[in-house]
Amino acid sequence: TIYYAVLRHCVLTLLMPWLLQMKQAQKAARTERQRELDLKALLLNKPAPIVPHLVPLVRLALAADFEAYDENYARPLLYKEFVYDKGSPMPVGERDVRYNLLLHDGKKAYAPQLDIDTYGISSRQWTPLDSNSSREDPEVAVEVEVSGMIKYSVVRTMRETMKMYMQMGFTERDLEEIKEFFFRHPLHILIIMQVIGFVQMTLKTLAFKNDISFFRGRSDYTGLSSRSLATDTLQEIIIFAYLYDFDEISRIVLFQVGMSAAISAWKYARVARLGLTWSYLLPWAAYGRGQALANGDADREANTEEIDARGM
Repeated sequence: TIYYAVLRHCVLTLLMPWLLQMKQAQKAARTERQRELDLKALLLNKPAPIVPHLVPLVRLALAADFEAYDENYARPLLYKEFVYDKGSPMPVGERDVRYNLLLHDGKKAYAPQLDIDTYGISSRQWTPLDSNSSREDPEVAVEVEVSGMIKYSVVRTMRETMKMYMQMGFTERDLEEIKEFFFRHPLHILIIMQVIGFVQMTLKTLAFKNDISFFRGRSDYTGLSSRSLATDTLQEIIIFAYLYDFDEISRIVLFQVGMSAAISAWKYARVARLGLTWSYLLPWAAYGRGQALANGDADREANTEEIDARGM
């Protein structure tokens, strides 16, 4: 109506310039603040103090191997270590890392692999240390983990891959999420998680495909509630916005939720037969369900809308 058109024109005329001006003022304030910080850092000309941190957990990882090996053959291979030239981001070769040979009670034996493993602990969990003696003494848990050689070889191979990424310019903070995922869980749990994730991704993709095929190949949506689809779309958009604002959310999960919200909005637009019309020099969303359909489809959809309105 003309009243809604006047209201929208007033909002566009008064509110939008105010919002733009407020955004420009916030941008100018941030620029001024950054200029002050840069000037202060330039005047001080001192590097940031180095604060020592303490890890919350020290894990002693022991790789046990109860196999017997023939000393006439080469020592068993543990993993392959990448070799880098100075200044080269990519490896130029590989070096075999094998068992260390020791003498125990006059007999030759292969030494078990022992590591102090803090690789899977995120830096966000580290505790900063200071010289304040009034604070309580920090506590560090010590954990002994005994694993097989297969897990040790797989973990060391993945560490070499992480080292290659860091040579290419990535920092430890960039790889923390991957490190926490790969090195926090046992190997069989990691395999199960990967299988479940792959199955879930496959089923989700098939569900998206079936939804699109079902709605794209139909012209009559009798029996489908447009109000329920609108409610589902609104809920998924709110969930997507909440997850998007969460810094530690996985991009795979965010992509799935975003795709689900987009497909839900597309389904609602088709079922509600939304259109765009221009009136009073403004675009308006037109709700066209139950209108201009042939073969009595309009009457059936109108009956669906009536039942849907009573149910809601």
